[in-house]
Amino acid sequence: MRERTIAFNRLTEMQAAYDEARRRDRWDKKRECYTDLQGNPVVDSSSVNFEAPVEVIPTSGEYYSNKFNDNNYIQTWKRR
Repeated sequence: MRERTIAFNRLTEMQAAYDEARRRDRWDKKRECYTDLQGNPVVDSSSVNFEAPVEVIPTSGEYYSNKFNDNNYIQTWKRR
């Protein structure tokens, strides 16, 4: 359940970034996509399979076991 909530929140953030990029007309001709302020490509969340982000997010057991064993785990996971 936790993984689905995190995935839904990420998709909501993706949609907000996409809407903002379209409003500001940040079209990158070279890559043929909209970009956010940092130059990262953004996509419409309706074109993303919901299961794809869920598969990337670690399960609760994996997250907490790695969190206590590796001090850099949280920073590494957030960069994905």
